[in-house]
Amino acid sequence: NATNAEYELEYQTDTLIQGVFGNLEFTDKNMPLSKDLLFGSCSKGKCRYDEGVIGGSLTMRFKGGDESYTLKSDFNLQNMDEKKGVFTSKDLRATLDLGTSLSSNSFVLIINTMGLPEKVKEEVLIGPYAFLSSSSPSLKNATITFKSNKDLTTAKILFWDGDAWEELEVELGEGKIFAPATNLGTFVLVK
Repeated sequence: NATNAEYELEYQTDTLIQGVFGNLEFTDKNMPLSKDLLFGSCSKGKCRYDEGVIGGSLTMRFKGGDESYTLKSDFNLQNMDEKKGVFTSKDLRATLDLGTSLSSNSFVLIINTMGLPEKVKEEVLIGPYAFLSSSSPSLKNATITFKSNKDLTTAKILFWDGDAWEELEVELGEGKIFAPATNLGTFVLVK
């Protein structure tokens, strides 16, 4: 098990590429570990927040223990009004259509997560992807869609409800599989 990690959060605004860097130490006492990061800068007690953040990547370099390894994930930050309620992963393979489930000024973070919250029995085809917002209402008429050129006839979409994987009722289209979504969270396509 790793004892520490270096993190590099690179993010893009409308006009700039910025970064936040640091280290995390893992101990039994501070787990689970979280870290607040600022998209901006502070100097002499005054903070400037970067506006127009649209996406980026998070790289984690784990060290200590038996082996060292690196994980990297991309993310998008999209506005409800600008996207008209349709949010897409950076690689365009997963889409969540929220309809009008969130207020027009809401933002949704879409990230290809670095792992599964709990193992699945099936083979992972695509994902997992997390669709997150500061408000997490029950969704009405929302649809999660995965696009693939693979055979999807036996594929399933799973949703992590916080405790267990829930299989969603899917329908197939040409090169895609979709299902109703009732909450924001983590989705994965399995076979």
